[in-house]
Amino acid sequence: MEPTTMNIEEQPKSQKTSIFEKLSLIIISAFVGLIPLLVLPQSLIGFSYVKIALATYSILAACILFLAQSVSEGSLLLKPRKVLIALFAVPVVTAFAALTSPHVSGGLIGLGFEFDTVYFLSLGFLLVILCSYLFSTKQRVFTAYLTFFVGFIVIAVVHLLRFAMGVNFLGLQTLLPTMASNTVGAWNDFGAYAGLGVILSFITLELVTLSKAFKWILSAVLVLSLILLGIANFYTFFDSTLFAVPATVIVGLVALFVFVYTVSANYKQSRKTDGVDGAPALKKKYNLPIPSFIVLVFAVVFTIGAQPITAFLYEKIGISQTEVVDVRPTLNATFQVGAKVVESGVVDALFGVGPNRFFASWALFKPGAVNNTIFWNTDFNYGSGYIPTFFVTTGILGFLAWLFFLGIVFFYGWKGAFAGLKDKFSQYLIVSSLLASGYLWLMAFLTVTGPVILLLAFFFTGLLFASLYRENILTTSEFSWISNQKKGFVAVLFSIIIMIAAIAVAFTWTRHFAASLNMNKAIQSANGGDIPTAEKYLAMALQKDLNDAYLRSFSQFRLLQLRQVFEQSKKAELTEKNATFLNDALLASREAALVVNPSNYQNWILLGSIYESAGLLGVDGSGILAKQAYEQAKVLNPTSPLPDLLIARLFAYAQDAKGATDQLQQALLKKADFSEALSLLSQIQSLKPGTAGPVTTPKATSTASSTSSANSTSSTSTKR
Repeated sequence: MEPTTMNIEEQPKSQKTSIFEKLSLIIISAFVGLIPLLVLPQSLIGFSYVKIALATYSILAACILFLAQSVSEGSLLLKPRKVLIALFAVPVVTAFAALTSPHVSGGLIGLGFEFDTVYFLSLGFLLVILCSYLFSTKQRVFTAYLTFFVGFIVIAVVHLLRFAMGVNFLGLQTLLPTMASNTVGAWNDFGAYAGLGVILSFITLELVTLSKAFKWILSAVLVLSLILLGIANFYTFFDSTLFAVPATVIVGLVALFVFVYTVSANYKQSRKTDGVDGAPALKKKYNLPIPSFIVLVFAVVFTIGAQPITAFLYEKIGISQTEVVDVRPTLNATFQVGAKVVESGVVDALFGVGPNRFFASWALFKPGAVNNTIFWNTDFNYGSGYIPTFFVTTGILGFLAWLFFLGIVFFYGWKGAFAGLKDKFSQYLIVSSLLASGYLWLMAFLTVTGPVILLLAFFFTGLLFASLYRENILTTSEFSWISNQKKGFVAVLFSIIIMIAAIAVAFTWTRHFAASLNMNKAIQSANGGDIPTAEKYLAMALQKDLNDAYLRSFSQFRLLQLRQVFEQSKKAELTEKNATFLNDALLASREAALVVNPSNYQNWILLGSIYESAGLLGVDGSGILAKQAYEQAKVLNPTSPLPDLLIARLFAYAQDAKGATDQLQQALLKKADFSEALSLLSQIQSLKPGTAGPVTTPKATSTASSTSSANSTSSTSTKR
């Protein structure tokens, strides 16, 4: 396939673009350039919140404007039924999974920053639909590409200068505190983004005849992206380290496809143009696809020498392996957990445990061998990859919905790539958007990609559909209600309802966003010793978003205050002030465990630790209540030895050596090298046997500091 000149059609004069459509295009185009670039200080707001905030307001605003345009025109192009089913299947099934889960709000919207909720998926698939309508011309699609390249150049230059000049370059250390910090996301996301830059730049150089200046610019982009990919050449894991594959392999496979595709297209063109009256075509020399060949050689070199090259670059730049390590369950472990979920019942088999709840299934069904690693107490929120996680969280139907969606994308994308279009620039747009979206979705399967990579995957998928519609590879039908008042009434009413719903959704998410801001301010105030201000911001956060994570933070905050009082008085006794702190912590923890989210074992661990603290202060009946809470945590997290240790500690407080020993033996069966259990077991050997269980009022033999430490070691969350 010889490079084609850019043949970008102009908008026909008879089809004037409305102001609503122009604004929608500007918003989405700006969104594509800004989403990988925008970042705020971590002390102000979490990284994912910034990205999802931009996505929320951009996509919903564009949706409202698009609906306004449709109402003003009185018509709408309807997409093929298969495509519509594919686009709606994932969010609809995920919504059903959320409604059937024990924690509905967590699956619908969560804290607002998670990217496996119904809310985030709805944003993503809405972006696909909007792009398929808005980018209806070649000029618009290529303008979107230019916007992406502008953002990519800025990111590449800034980060390469940081690697060369140090972390303090341009005073960016407040935004990017370490050398591995970047504006895209996790280190894997940064590498995937660099790979996307490589793919789009070499495909454009390969398939499009550019002006000399533009060719030099894209060549520079290709060099910059190759350097970034070489530095961020992370590993994707299929099952174990035996199947670890550098990211350059994926990019190399794309380059190999483009190389073969271009050469085969040249052969086909030669047969069409050189043959005369059916006679064999004369041999015609074609230049080899140099850009894809260079990328292919680069991929081979950096794949074979991945470890020594990466180690050398990290040492020179000053990146520590601990900064870029990507710890997650293997693909085999993920599907093992999914198989256990399927066996749990019909509802769980069909809809899973609910979106944003992988950690709950991991606690229930994780392989026992994990307890022999340093990650035995890690609550993984995702599986081996973003898409495989949905096999656990949305069940068989959810996973099939993803496969159906991706199958539709690749089936029609492949059909368009080999359609033999006369307009070679349209062919380029189809091939490039297919490979860009396919590459990003493959990364989403192999790794836990963050919101930036996922939103870019949705965006390029939308561009692919737009190109397929434009070339009639996918056909559309017009639905007009101008001449029919009944149809017009229903269409306008439906559009207005969707507009109102979009505004309501934006408002709801904004409350979660504001709650997170208040929570961050509370933490900063507490760290600075300003307790009254911290209490004010914490109360504001809970008022806006009552969830178990904030309630746990409130309880832990009260326990911290209680510990500070004990440290100042150097004795543990129940005073009026202590009772207030303890009661507040207890009420918040009880609401988290019993009302808001009773399916989270962390809530029960915290509730048990508060009852344990109350017992050490002489509160009657608290020992039994603590044991009940720990027992419930054990039900929800049966694979962990921690609940066994905590129950054993209660027996030890009660001078019941036999009961404590039995619980510690259960803990050691799960984790033979559990140092805390071994230490406590050696200590209770000198204790005399007591009652069959813990006494109702344990003796105050330690401070609240020691009892509340159970909560601090209860889990290590891996939220991104």
